[in-house]
Formats: sequence, C-alpha cells, structure tokens
Amino acid sequence: MQVILFQTVEQLGMQGDVVNVAAGYYRNFLGPRGYAIEATEGNLRQSEAKRKKLKAEAEKQVQTAKAYADRLAGVKLEFAEKANPEGRLFGAIHDREVLDALKAQGFDIERRQVLIKEPIKAVGQHTVRIRLLQGVETTISVIVKAIAVAEAAEAEAEEKAEAKAEPEAQPAE
Repeated sequence: MQVILFQTVEQLGMQGDVVNVAAGYYRNFLGPRGYAIEATEGNLRQSEAKRKKLKAEAEKQVQTAKAYADRLAGVKLEFAEKANPEGRLFGAIHDREVLDALKAQGFDIERRQVLIKEPIKAVGQHTVRIRLLQGVETTISVIVKAIAVAEAAEAEAEEKAEAKAEPEAQPAE
C-alpha cells in the first residue's frame, strides 16, 4: 500500500515522501497517529502542491538566514577577564556569555545556535561558529583581554563601595 508521509518517520522516509508500507502498519500505526495518508490521486496532487509551498518557504528562510549571516560575519566581541601571567583565564567564556554579548548588540540568536566545542580559557583572539540554519553558518571573532588580578580586586572593591554609598530607595507614602 502506498502512503504519503506527513511527518518524517525514522527508517521509513521524510515528510512528503510516497512510500510502500504494509496495510496493517498504516492502519494501526501511521494512520491513527496522523503520520501518513493513503496515496490516492487527489492526495498526491495536494501533497505536491504543499511540497512546492514548503520548498518555497524553506528557500526564503535560507535567503534570510544568509543575509543575517553576512551581518554577523563582521562582529567582534571583546571580553575582559581575570587571567594569570601566562594568559590562562581563571574562569571561562561559555556559549551563554557569547549569546548575551550578541543580544546586547541587537542580534536575535538562540543558545543552541552558538557552537563552541570547548569553553574559551585563554587570552587572545578566538573564532566561534554560529549556525543559523542547517547549511547556513558563519563565524564571529571573540577577543579576550586579560585583567591583572590586582586591578580586578580594586575594581570589585570600588563597585562594592559605590553600591554601599548609594542610598536605598524609600517607598513613597
């Protein structure tokens, strides 16, 4: 029996494919779950029209993603972190920090799109891959500068002093 798949079914086919299956498999599994429909002539025409529409939408998404990737390609992010004299960071820069810096610059990206194999743990220039869609990737530059430990401690002390010096807001009565 031939059926048209509405969803990708593992080890059977992709969405929109016409495949041969046993009648019982369709009747008991694919049909009731809404994964497939019988491949009649009318259903095949509708499926083909839907496939063309989905393909056009997918191409439009790819073009939009490529334009967005071009905007991202020139981005340079700078981080100032505590480091030892050899240039090793005391902490690390993860995908979350890169994501926050990109959002601060106005880019709308999800965390799963930032591809860092291992956290950045050294001073210097690094490249980070950004995958916008399957097949559409770009890289950005991440520049990590070292802050001496003494300077960092002084900056933290100044921040604490400023926080204590600010009067707490009194509720209006």
